[in-house]
Amino acid sequence: MTALFHGPLRAHPDNGRYFTDESGKAIYLTGSHTWANLQDIGLPGDPPFPYEEYLDFMVAQGHNFMRLWMFEQPERACWTDDLILFDPLPWARTGPDLANDGKPQFDLTAWNRAYFERLRQRVVEAGQRGIYCAVMLFQGWSLSVTGKGLDPWVVHPFNAQNNLNGVDVPFSGWDGEEHPSLHSVHNPQVLVHQEAYVRQVIDTVNDLDNVLYEIINDAAKAYKGHIPPDRWQEPYMSREHLRHELDAGVVFWGSGGVVRRGSRRRRRHGGQCPRSGER
Repeated sequence: MTALFHGPLRAHPDNGRYFTDESGKAIYLTGSHTWANLQDIGLPGDPPFPYEEYLDFMVAQGHNFMRLWMFEQPERACWTDDLILFDPLPWARTGPDLANDGKPQFDLTAWNRAYFERLRQRVVEAGQRGIYCAVMLFQGWSLSVTGKGLDPWVVHPFNAQNNLNGVDVPFSGWDGEEHPSLHSVHNPQVLVHQEAYVRQVIDTVNDLDNVLYEIINDAAKAYKGHIPPDRWQEPYMSREHLRHELDAGVVFWGSGGVVRRGSRRRRRHGGQCPRSGER
């Protein structure tokens, strides 16, 4: 990896639309991602994700960036009635009592080594191909955000029925700044375990130069008022903002990209402009 990367990424001093590293060269990130590139995701009995083939595909396409997806629940997805499994998870299942999925309860103070070993291994293997990884920390779709499918909260590790630590969330609906939801900052007993998990992720991969961190997928509203204003972006771009970006020379491909705010950097997941009166 040392021959492929020259230190961690930072904003290019002459053109903030690009990254750079110790080489001083402009670095543009482009790539492909798929949900199962970190955890095994699928129906019971499905084969594991072919990660090596995925890396071969990335290299063949000249790609240098992926999002490493994570889901927080062991099973159930709010987009389907099929029983989807997600494995491994960051927390160990020690019991002695059973969780709602019939398996041992989670201990939110104990780590599942299999998760963190796989995380590091996959980031290292991607780095050996010259690929940067955005490590996803939390998942907004680990709640019932559609009102359809199977509610993930029933089996979520932070549901009091599923952990031995007495941790629970008083509002299990869609994340937002107005409720003490799962990914808000209004649940101190939850936040302390989430912060410990983030520290464990950082301890696992922060020495690798091909790492970026994605705080959460699809739950940005929960952090409004806590992210500094000069680094905050609304989840949906207004038509006026979109026109400003286009006039400034930004070219959009697909539904996502990378944006910079001040000295920070984060991936922007694009969204369709809402109609009047919609989210």
